[in-house]
Parts: sequence; structure tokens; C-alpha cells
Amino acid sequence: MNGGKMFRGLRAKLVVSHFIVILTALVLTAAIASVPIRRVQEARMRANLTASSEAVARQLTLARAANGDAALTTDTTQRDFAQRLVTAEQQRSGNRILVLDQAGSVLLDSAPGAALVGQTPPEFGRAISRVDAQVGIRPAPARVVGRLALSLETYATPADPIEGRGTVIAASAANGVPGQTPLYVAALAPQRSTPLLDEFVRPLAVASMIALGISVLVALFIARAIAAPLRRVTNTVSRIAAHDLDTRISSEGSDEVGALVHAFNNMLDRLAGTYRSQRDLLANIAHELRTPLTSIQGYAQGLRDGVIADEAGQVEALDVISDEARRMATLVEQILQLARLESGQLPLTITAVEASDLLVSVAREFRPVALERDVELTATASEVTLRTDHELLRQALGNLTSNALRHTAPGGHVGLQATAVTDAGRGPLVRLAVTDDGAGMAPEDLQRIFERFYRASEREAGPPSKNYGLGLAIVQEIVNRLSGTISVESRVNAGTTFTIELPLRLDDSA
Repeated sequence: MNGGKMFRGLRAKLVVSHFIVILTALVLTAAIASVPIRRVQEARMRANLTASSEAVARQLTLARAANGDAALTTDTTQRDFAQRLVTAEQQRSGNRILVLDQAGSVLLDSAPGAALVGQTPPEFGRAISRVDAQVGIRPAPARVVGRLALSLETYATPADPIEGRGTVIAASAANGVPGQTPLYVAALAPQRSTPLLDEFVRPLAVASMIALGISVLVALFIARAIAAPLRRVTNTVSRIAAHDLDTRISSEGSDEVGALVHAFNNMLDRLAGTYRSQRDLLANIAHELRTPLTSIQGYAQGLRDGVIADEAGQVEALDVISDEARRMATLVEQILQLARLESGQLPLTITAVEASDLLVSVAREFRPVALERDVELTATASEVTLRTDHELLRQALGNLTSNALRHTAPGGHVGLQATAVTDAGRGPLVRLAVTDDGAGMAPEDLQRIFERFYRASEREAGPPSKNYGLGLAIVQEIVNRLSGTISVESRVNAGTTFTIELPLRLDDSA
């Protein structure tokens, strides 16, 4: 249940994060797009104001050319015509139209109520002065000469607010005619600050909602695709908790989730192998201890019951008990050492080791055994010094030498060699080899030779060996602990060679 809630939470987080990303992208897109939209709006507004002021100025010019310089303030006919003209233009374009004299006084106002008539806002006076300076007062077609941002709130009334954020001033074409009063036409933009943007708000909002809806659906699909294999991993873990180590997750492709599933399956393989190895280890330990414990129990029972009454029999019984107890102690010590090596808890003591001195020392230790078995034991080494753990390496070589002597017939030969080599990938190495010309091993033995408690000699006729089958497993763990590699080559009746390759310098932190 908790796992299901976790994955529902994961899906929710993925959907929300996807939604936020899409929403952020839409907001940024709208913000960026508003800049060119505003520029287009400004251009459209200027063109609209220009057209309005030019149209009114042109009509006024024609009317004044036909009727003379009748003052708008005194000639009712002229004034009515001009008022209808500016009112019609406001209805057509939406722009507020003003007609002004050269002093900037408002003569006509297209807005209902004509609130600005008779007013002289200083902004218009200054604008008209700039108009005169730019184009001069001369008879010419109407021309837009500038755009002016005005602050006319002081001239507004609550019932008749002055709208506009921009103004275009056009001079009447009759201006500059001798005897005529100059007139000017001002077109004020509507209050709508971004009409073009307003036109796009609704379709942009609809498109954004559609995009967000699609993004949520896509996010749900993606979240489901990601969470599904993770849920299967959780279910598999639950089954593993019930000791179902054979369960595996089906392949999920080659993406990151597939890599996770692949790594998890590999972990299960290693876990199952470790579990089986531990189970086999316990079974092997029980098997190995059964025989010496039976011997000890039998002889101890015989001594206690008085079955073994003579002194020679008692001495023999005590010897057997002592030997079997020593064997069990050796077995326990090997198991403990193997466990410490596998767990990495065995500390290393790194010192300089002369390969030749090490091989001579090992050969000297096993020379009595070699003489007893009538086997020639030699040691040859080049002058090479390595930094490693002397005692662990000596133990590994000792185990290999003991194993070689045990499987070499009288008259045979066992050799220890050490040479310096260079590997392209690992750098300078020292190669240690233990070679014998004994019975050799079959291919099926070579595949399992480093397994714990595996004894190749059990396949051969003869008395059972007192070897527990832990020596080579310990050697392999020692070599791994020393950051090296070990390999074996063998042929039946042709001998065996174990080869260890170690770095010349082992870090103290290894």
C-alpha cells in the first residue's frame, strides 16, 4: 500500500512539474510576444490617427477654399459643417478629433458635450509651435507632422473624461493663405492601450488552455510509463522479502528505466548466488565437521565407558581426538579468514617485498615436505621489488605450493617463478607462478577449482583427502584483496600452473 501511494505521488509530481514547465513556457512566450505586438499596435495607432487627422484637415481645407476664411467661432454654417465632420470621423475611426487655432485653443471637439471647446491646454500650444517650426505655415496638402503624448486629465470632467494616450497633429492645407486664420487638427487615440493585443487575448487563451490540456495528458502518459516499471520493481522486492529469489523483472528497453531494471536483475542474480553460496557453505561446514565430531565422540565414549581399557588403546584414542580437534580448529580458522577476506575487514600491512627473498622463504618452508614426497622444489626470481602485504602473499604462495606438492608424484618437480612484466592497461606488474608436473586437472575441475569446499581429488580413487577445499578459495580472495588476478592452466597427466599478477605498488588505502 505504501509503495502504491509513493508511486501515485511520483506520478502526481511528474504531472505537476510538466504542467508548470508548459505554463511557464506559455507565460514567457506571451510576455515575449507582447513586445512586437505592442510595436505593431503603436504603428497601427499612428496610421489610424494619421488617417483621421489628414481626412479632417483635407475636408476643412476644401471647405475653407470654397467659403473663404469664415471664422468657426462666428460663422454658424461653417461651424456646423466642421462639427459634423469631426463627429463623423470619431464615429468612423473611434478617435477623438479636435480643431485648434494657432494659440492651441480648442475650437471644435468631436466628443459628446465638447468639454474642451474654449480650453487652451498648454500641451497643444507647444505641439503647434513644433509643427510650425517643422513645416512652416504655407498652403499645402494636409500633412501629419508629429505625435504627442498628452496629459489632459486636468481638463476632463467626470461625465466627459478625456481619453487617449497619443495625439497626431495635422495642419490645415489652408494655413499660410494670406488673410486666413491657421487651423490645426488633433486626433487623440482611444483609451484602449493595446487593442491589437486585446484581439489576440482570447485566441491566445484558448490555445493556451488546449496546450495545457494536451500537456497534462502527455504528462500522465509519461508518468505512467516511468512509474509502471518502478512499481514492478517494488512488487518484485516484496516477493524477494518472502525469499522468492528466482523472480526477475521483464526487460524495459534501453533507456534509464531499462538500465535500472537491468542493474536490479543483476543484483538479484548476485544476491541469489550469495544466498545459495551461504546455504552450501553451511551444508559443507556441517558435512566437514560431522566426521571429526563422530570420531571424537566415539573415542571419548569408549574412554568413558571403559571399552578402551589398555594403555596403548587409550593413547591412540587421545591422539585421534587431538588430531580431529586440530583439524576442526584449522577448518574454523580458514572459514573465519575467508569471511574476513570476503568482507574486506582484514587490514593490510603494506611493505616493500623482494620477490626473490619471498620465493626462497616459501621454498625453504616446504622443502621438508618436498623431500618426504621425493619431489624437486625450486625457486627462481628476477630482481623485482613490490609493495604489498607480505604475510598475505606468502600465505597465498604457500597454499599453492602445498597444493602442488600434494598432487605431484614422487620424482616430479614443483617450481616457483617471479618476473616483472608490463600490461598495457594495468601498467607494471609482477607475475608469480607455481608450476608442477603432476596429475593435472580435467576441464570440469578447472571451472570450479576456486569454489569453497570443492576438491578435485574426490573424483579420484584412493583414501579421502584431509584437505577441506578452502585453500584455493582463500588464495583467490587474497589475490583480490591485493588488487591482483589469478589464473590456472592444467592438463590431465601434464601438470598445472597457477599464475598470480599483482601491481608493483599497492596503495595503502586498498
